[in-house]
Amino acid sequence: MKMKVSDEVKDVCLRPWEEIKGVCRTIEKGSYSFSIIVGKLRVVFPSDSPEAEILRREADEGCIGKKVSVLKTDSPSRPLVFKVST
Repeated sequence: MKMKVSDEVKDVCLRPWEEIKGVCRTIEKGSYSFSIIVGKLRVVFPSDSPEAEILRREADEGCIGKKVSVLKTDSPSRPLVFKVST
């Protein structure tokens, strides 16, 4: 399932301790990048990054349309925290 994504989406890269919260509109898996669109923001990670790997494991089609939070950390062991509100 994909929610409508308009042309008004802005690409962002999170810095440590920045967080995005909102409704997950879609997940995009490309050859070079992995992104999740939350509200009007597309959070982009290189496809081979630890952050993208976390999203691949934790974000799935079931989170589309639900409130989510994506928090970038400065911890090498846990560089990203992804949560879905129930």
